[in-house]
Amino acid sequence: MLKADLKVSVFLRQPHNPSCGFEVELPTSKEDLERKISHFYNKCGEEYILSSVEKEGYAYILRINEYDDVVELNNLLLKLTEMSEDDMKLYLTAYSYFNQNEEITEKYLNNKMYEYFTNVDSKVALGEKVMEVGYLGFIQEKLKQYMDTEKIGNEWICKGARISNILNTSFRQLSEGEYAMSVKKGFIK
Repeated sequence: MLKADLKVSVFLRQPHNPSCGFEVELPTSKEDLERKISHFYNKCGEEYILSSVEKEGYAYILRINEYDDVVELNNLLLKLTEMSEDDMKLYLTAYSYFNQNEEITEKYLNNKMYEYFTNVDSKVALGEKVMEVGYLGFIQEKLKQYMDTEKIGNEWICKGARISNILNTSFRQLSEGEYAMSVKKGFIK
């Protein structure tokens, strides 16, 4: 997924009259969204729900549902558009990991109390990253072929890692002890 693809289409509709509503593509400027909501209120009334939300891509990662606030959703998407592609992937991975809680996501990202890998789409790939980074210590090159990277990846998942197949990333929250050890060993700077 590319940053250029960061578009989500939602359908604002009146809960008791499904025919009263229209599609909105996000992100959009705050002024444009205010105009669209004002137009909706004038046409359909003061209450809306989101309908016909896409079920793949960014909409899936963000877990948009019909009771989400379209203004808050737009603000989040605008914030994401200001990030570099790598930072956006990290943020979305953490955001998904922490069940769409922006406050907790930002706390852990700011404290760097996490483990994050890119190019991970399976337990095998996660196991390979764990070995590559050196979490298992030094392993001679000729012995690496005998390592069961799927079991290593599975162990990391048991430790709390979660793989995002859509973003091809992995994220794991670290305890204070794990964080201190990772800093000491130079895995986190």
